[in-house]
Amino acid sequence: MRASRLKALDPTAPRDNRSDTDGILAPHRLNWLFDNCVFTKPIGPQLAGDPDSDGDGIGVYWEWSGEVNHRSYSTGIGLMAICEAVELDRVVESGPLAGWTYTDVARDTMDYLSWSQMDPNTGGSRGGWSYAGSDNGVFEWEPPWGAASDNSNAGWVSLGLGYAEVPPPEGCGFIIPQFVKDELNIWIDYIQNDVDGDTDDGGSGYSHPNDWVNILKTGNLVQQMALVGDTATTPRVLDALDYMARHWGDANDDPGWRGWPGDAVNYHATFTAMKGFTALGIHEFGDPPIDWQADFETVIPQQQLGDGSWPWCMYGDPILCTTWALLTLQKVAPPPEVQIDIKPGSDPNSINPRSRGVIPVAILTTEDFDAATVDPETVVFAGASPKHYALEDVDGDGDYDLILHFKTQETDIQPGDTEACLIGQTYDGLPIVGCDSVRIVPDRDCDGCSDGAELQENPALGGERDPDNPWDFYDVPVPTAFNGGTMDDRDQAVSMVNDVLAVLGYAGTSDGGACNAGPDGVPGNADDRCYNQDNNSDGEDDGLLYDRSVGATWSDAPDGAISILEDVLLVLAQAGHSCQGAP
Repeated sequence: MRASRLKALDPTAPRDNRSDTDGILAPHRLNWLFDNCVFTKPIGPQLAGDPDSDGDGIGVYWEWSGEVNHRSYSTGIGLMAICEAVELDRVVESGPLAGWTYTDVARDTMDYLSWSQMDPNTGGSRGGWSYAGSDNGVFEWEPPWGAASDNSNAGWVSLGLGYAEVPPPEGCGFIIPQFVKDELNIWIDYIQNDVDGDTDDGGSGYSHPNDWVNILKTGNLVQQMALVGDTATTPRVLDALDYMARHWGDANDDPGWRGWPGDAVNYHATFTAMKGFTALGIHEFGDPPIDWQADFETVIPQQQLGDGSWPWCMYGDPILCTTWALLTLQKVAPPPEVQIDIKPGSDPNSINPRSRGVIPVAILTTEDFDAATVDPETVVFAGASPKHYALEDVDGDGDYDLILHFKTQETDIQPGDTEACLIGQTYDGLPIVGCDSVRIVPDRDCDGCSDGAELQENPALGGERDPDNPWDFYDVPVPTAFNGGTMDDRDQAVSMVNDVLAVLGYAGTSDGGACNAGPDGVPGNADDRCYNQDNNSDGEDDGLLYDRSVGATWSDAPDGAISILEDVLLVLAQAGHSCQGAP
């Protein structure tokens, strides 16, 4: 549990809220773990899928020498600590993994946990985790009390995987193998106590749904449900919350959390309950409503000792119990996932990382989440902040969604990426995260048509063009005058409305010349069309986006002046051409 203690020393608030001292001390605290507690082993495909996400055949596990029976616990906690507490490009300084980056260590730790999940041939243990890892149904060793999955081990593993999945700075930003979530979903359905009229209804058992049901393991269960995609209104989540409400006031430490009269709180149970609630963004539950955070903030500080620590508690010594108490009060968990739509209306979501345009991303309002509550100034998509945003009904379901636009070249999207993620906060400070698929397409000249589209033979689909000529596909951004003061990205199509009329609006302007009056017809206003303006803040004159010259194929580089006889006729000749959906 040393990693958990170090995690309490390194505050789990977002990195930009930490002091410089935290950033200096964190690597040295982790050095002890790298020197003493990390080990590698070969891993390979399992019955349910391949856990080796980076293809190196290596898994990393964490344990104190000789404590083999705590490997699942320690490895899950180690993954939490490294994904959340440090800069991921830092290099390990010593120990058996010296020279690895922290990202390398974290990824192979995730791969080990994926490998060690109980396989489809392990009966009721399937999809969970045990004290011993399962290699295609063969256990790493045989614990003296059996190798069945239990929702204590599985809880620590799923917490680690949660931090592996969340994008930086709160996590590592990895993609958990889908088979791991699918198998975990089977375990969740198994270990949750059936609703049949008894006091354990909806709670989590230990290794059997009727065995040792309590709030501690039900907190793990709720966090696991969040990890596989459940929401606060999913029926089995509501069953789990009903169980927790039924036992919330129990004056004991098992199945409750408050402790026996005169004894310490079960801080382990408060920690797992907090993780479950925060993973789904639950502030209150039960009828009448229970404010779980207010209860924890009232009871736990009352038990703090004069030296600042907390006393012995169930399952822990004062150091570990103090760690659980502090982490509970910090109330940090992987943010709840919201639904986003990259490039609404596109399928697949094709992105050229070299594009000089922007990427629209919508945060969608759903039954469980109101996108209007998101503070746009806190949103970061693939490392970039939005250039502009608005509330509008993106998906046509009658409610407001939040649409944001990000400059493509400011994102960290790279060739080979299959997913891009967004993080942010609501106005109430609730962190959010959302991810959507992307398809990276090569477009050497960044003109909006992929190389494959330009090399094929159908001009209407962008063909018969030079993939190294950025000017021969006359797709231009929607001007600010057409779009409420913002300049949109090119849409991979040449149309009368967006492109021909846009170029016509600039006709007569030139490099260093006068501006055209905007739609109001009054020169000198903000909506004027000027060759030398830079309305989209890309560092280039807007006129260069709308200016072309006659070329060998279709159109060529700007010549410094936009005219009807040359530019407007050139764009008219391409009207109706589209690269949307082209290879």
